[in-house]
Amino acid sequence: MSFLQKIVPFLGKSDQERLEASLKPWATALYNNIAERVVLLSQPQGPLKMEPTFDLNFELAVFWLSAAQAKIKATCTQAQAIQLNQVLWNVTFEGFDYSLRDRGVLDVRLGARMHKLLPHAQGRRNAYVTAIENHDDDAMKAAIIRNILDGKADLNDSRVELLFQSLDDIAKLDLVVKLPIELLPAE
Repeated sequence: MSFLQKIVPFLGKSDQERLEASLKPWATALYNNIAERVVLLSQPQGPLKMEPTFDLNFELAVFWLSAAQAKIKATCTQAQAIQLNQVLWNVTFEGFDYSLRDRGVLDVRLGARMHKLLPHAQGRRNAYVTAIENHDDDAMKAAIIRNILDGKADLNDSRVELLFQSLDDIAKLDLVVKLPIELLPAE
């Protein structure tokens, strides 16, 4: 990388790369907000009363990321939603990568672990987004029990309702409501 490319980060990049770079601060801020919520909820003394593990944090992050992506999809045109959600997805997986490295997962194993996480995250996201779009509360609650609570709860468990209600909080976040549409190319 030349000195000039280091001080002018957009130099020599495609339009798509420049667009993704301009959206990354928004996506990073939204991911950080979700990550803070994950940490607060996954504390041992927190309302979930579960052991704080990477797997729990992963499940919560994908859950709330899916809620944000569903709101974005409902708010924007299809082309805009694809751009915004892809950048948000990329930033989220950069966060997972960082978290695994921070927990001591070595480079040799990191690729395999990330390769395993991606289809899990995609499947969960698809289930959550479909439930949100179809206003299917029962499917959402079943997914919460199956994925986040490891099947160790029933519909009467207060944690299910807590997580279900948290979807509204995510959909109302300023970073989800005030999307950086002005950065996207005109259609």
